Amino acid sequence: DCCITRNRVENFWFYNETHKDCLRPPEEMLGLYYHSIGKGANLLINIGPDRRGLLPESNLKLLSYMMNEMNRRLTECRVPSSEVIKDDEKYFIRLDKYSLVDHVVLEEDMTDGAHIESFDICVSETTQEFVHVPIYRGYTVGHKMICTFPPIRAKNIVVKVTEKDGEENIKNIYACYVTGKEQ
Repeated sequence: DCCITRNRVENFWFYNETHKDCLRPPEEMLGLYYHSIGKGANLLINIGPDRRGLLPESNLKLLSYMMNEMNRRLTECRVPSSEVIKDDEKYFIRLDKYSLVDHVVLEEDMTDGAHIESFDICVSETTQEFVHVPIYRGYTVGHKMICTFPPIRAKNIVVKVTEKDGEENIKNIYACYVTGKEQ
């Protein structure tokens, strides 16, 4: 888990009016989101009420920005795909057309626990083994794993489970292209 304070000067866990202008910038907070929630962990952000018992407006704006931006990145920037095919320990994402991708999001069904211990992501033009180009190696999936890498053009994306403890069950898998769509 990732426990952080909103203040980038000192680590304290309560509202402090003298440090209200020393808050972490939104892009740093998005980076922390990717490296915690995006890697299957929790993100605990120290946002406490002020002396009136209200959450400070700057914190509410930050949370709203983070929610809207992650929704944009992981929903609006999805690359259209026609199907996901499972073949043994491989999942093939068939994109509708050759597309740039820079994110693959995996979500494991946690009903019986997390079972994926490592995986590789490759891109290819066909489903044949010898044409897969590796672009990412990951460890564990859990609730959600956001895999990021430099943009690459692909028609198919292959996720190969390389180690597991029990039967893996990916309940959701999709690709996104965020880099060229900044707000």
